[in-house]
Order: sequence, then structure tokens, then C-alpha cells
Amino acid sequence: MKRTAQVVFGLCICIILGGCGVPTGGTRALQPTADTVPDVSLSARPCAIQTVGLLNVAQLPPGLEPTGPPMSEVGPRALLDDGTDGSVGNANEYFRATTTAAAPKRVSQLAEEVTDYGTVASADRWMLGQRASNRPNNIPMYGNGVEVTPTIPAMGDDALLYQIDKGAPYSSIPYSGTFVGDIHTDIQVRAGDLIYALSIDSGPAANPATLAVSLVQRLIAKGRAVCG
Repeated sequence: MKRTAQVVFGLCICIILGGCGVPTGGTRALQPTADTVPDVSLSARPCAIQTVGLLNVAQLPPGLEPTGPPMSEVGPRALLDDGTDGSVGNANEYFRATTTAAAPKRVSQLAEEVTDYGTVASADRWMLGQRASNRPNNIPMYGNGVEVTPTIPAMGDDALLYQIDKGAPYSSIPYSGTFVGDIHTDIQVRAGDLIYALSIDSGPAANPATLAVSLVQRLIAKGRAVCG
């Protein structure tokens, strides 16, 4: 069966939107294993996993609203193989369109996440897993479905952007047409032991790859301005 992406991270985000890959499953196949309720110890957590460095709705494309308050989570997340991702904690927030009316340029869902992996080796291992499970593919019935990894500008120490066509005809025949319907776009950037991630579900005319690059650059810049 073809796995479709949802806005989750999970990152990662898949961070953000689900069905995307981690060493054994999708970024959004991740679930926190620790309490996510804000508490008085929030200010004692590493700055990167507080919520002050996240983009707010005014810094995102118009027509989006938060689905809830930004979250700060402590501890690793569970993976599909009953292991954990090795993270220390993360900050994340999810947004959805303010209208359900279909529009080719509309962003229907967006998620952002900053994850602290504690060590460069752990963060690099995460990125290696993402690259291994998100490779170009043109068979709609295989893996995540029709998937591409466009070339993007160099960012941080490592960067990966992949897109999944959620509207390609469900078939075992290779598909080389233009993306149709809803597109899932996921970008992850490693900077030291941090992973900055952003996921978008959008129509085909929203130029989501360019938008994802622009927004993750803004997320990184805000995090560095706030946390140093």
C-alpha cells in the first residue's frame, strides 16, 4: 500500500506531516515519550527546545492558523521499531488553513520543529536515516509513492528536502508527469546537534519547495537570534 504523508514532524516533523521516513518509518511516525504539558521548568530547558525560537503565524504564509499552542517536549520519541530517535527534546507547532476550500496555491497544513539531539553524532545519524528512507522514486505503489529530492541551497551542516506526490495515479507503472493534487514537502537541516524541520501540505501551484527553503532559513535565523 502507498503511504501518504500527513503534516507531522514527528519533524521530523513527517517532523510534521507523517508517512515520511526515519530509519524505520516516517518522521511523523514519531511520538513523544515524555510529558508535553508546559511546566515551570520550561525556562530551565535548553533554549532550542523552548518555543521562543519557533515561527509564529505572522511569520508564515497568510491563511494559516495554529491548531494549538506551541509545545516543548522533553526526552526522545518512539520509532516504529520500538526504539527511540535519540533526541533530548524538541519544540514544535502545527498550523492549518483557515478555510477548507480547495485552491492550487493554498497551503493546507504546515508544521515546524526544532529537535535537540544532544550530540552531533546523534543528529548526523538521524539525517543519514532520513536520506536512506527518502530516496527518489517514480512508482506510485512503492514506498512513500512518487517522491523527489530537489536540489536546494547549502544550509547548516547538512540539508535534505523531499516531496511526495499524493495525487499521482495509484499504479505499478512509473509516473513521470507533473505533480498533481496535494503535495507533501519536508525539509530538514542539521546545524551541529540541532535539526530544524518544516513540513508543508499544499496545492501544486504553491511552489512548496521554494517556500519550505525560505521558511526553514527564517526558522534557523530566528532560533539563532533568540538562542545565540
